[in-house]
Amino acid sequence: RSIFVSEKEFRVLIEEGARAGVLAAHGKKLIDTILDFERITVEAAMIPLEKAPKAEITATVGALKEIARRTHAPMVLVYEEVPSLVVGMVYIFDLLFEEREDLTLSAYLRSPVFLSRETSIEKAFLTLQAKRQSYAVVTHRGDVIGTVAIEKLFVR
Repeated sequence: RSIFVSEKEFRVLIEEGARAGVLAAHGKKLIDTILDFERITVEAAMIPLEKAPKAEITATVGALKEIARRTHAPMVLVYEEVPSLVVGMVYIFDLLFEEREDLTLSAYLRSPVFLSRETSIEKAFLTLQAKRQSYAVVTHRGDVIGTVAIEKLFVR
């Protein structure tokens, strides 16, 4: 008999540990996510477009700071004409020390990473890591349907 356990045996051990109170619910959830890393899609972790903070491309730095104050969002999607035409994103951290509130967003606009809603969280994580980005825009058949943060890929 091998010293290694199968995935099925490991899952049974995790279930027993959780049932016995040895493993906290959050720990079990994290382990389950890691085990299902290649099977879970980004759609399970995304924020729908309707709930994501957004600003039109013509907005100013001051307007974005106000959105951040109101929503506590670390990133704002930037769109042109209609919210589903995302042209980029602005990380609020990049604006923190900007004193000129009337500046346009062009200097702070980052190119979005687009991921299909069917993308596994494993591939999404590796893509965001390779591109050194913290957020991705989630699409379905070419339409923007939401956004996902790299840290949310591990929490369902």
